[in-house]
Amino acid sequence: MPRSKKQFSIMREKSRKRLMDNALELFAVDGYENTSISDIANKAGVAKGTLYHYFKSKEDLLQAIFGRGAEEIEQIMTIARQDGDPYERLENMLIALFNSIESHYDFWRLYLSLMTQINSYDTARKLMTELMHHHVVVVAHLFKEMGKEHPEEEAFLIGATLDGAFLHYFQVGDQYPLHRIRDLIVAKYLER
Repeated sequence: MPRSKKQFSIMREKSRKRLMDNALELFAVDGYENTSISDIANKAGVAKGTLYHYFKSKEDLLQAIFGRGAEEIEQIMTIARQDGDPYERLENMLIALFNSIESHYDFWRLYLSLMTQINSYDTARKLMTELMHHHVVVVAHLFKEMGKEHPEEEAFLIGATLDGAFLHYFQVGDQYPLHRIRDLIVAKYLER
């Protein structure tokens, strides 16, 4: 029995997601540079040509992965833009971010890996610069609501603090006191 357009679309999206998941895992573990299209196809159990049916290039695949990650990050940033007490919104945003680090481990590992090599990949630099600029604006607005004297600098500072904490987490692994660090960062930024 022939498949409907809807069934075909669902199957195509599942295949695309599976390729992205396999690529993300390889990029996170072996590095973007060290992962070939052949590696991704082999891990996914498909022919190399099949991968090119879904993605034009490895760079296109990276953009798709970052697009999916950006959606997750945008959900977290939505918390900062809600109504209500800015201190509570900051706390909720930080907790959601730390939860995301654990639940989307491979994405964040790739993100931080590429961040430390940002001048090596034009695609990564463009994507990360756009994300960072947007987040600084949102968080600076939150700090402004909190009455901070230098809200933009505070936004950059909290970003650097979080980047450092997450880099340490990925270096140390399970021994890193991620939840305790989260609590300390939340407490520091919630001081009135």
